[in-house]
Amino acid sequence: MADNRSSKAVVERDAVAAYLASMLEELTPLAQRSGLPVIAYLLDMALMEAKTAAGQSAKSFDKSR
Repeated sequence: MADNRSSKAVVERDAVAAYLASMLEELTPLAQRSGLPVIAYLLDMALMEAKTAAGQSAKSFDKSR
């Protein structure tokens, strides 16, 4: 039973991390375009961490977009 709870927690953790990454992918460029470079930088760091936690490729936000 403990293994089942443990695997559910991992799945939930991955799903939450993927959701956060999705939201951060929208917020990071918004902060950049709005002239908030420090916030954009911090969001980009959070984006990379969320993608890593979700098992996605953790590439930095491309500021040239």
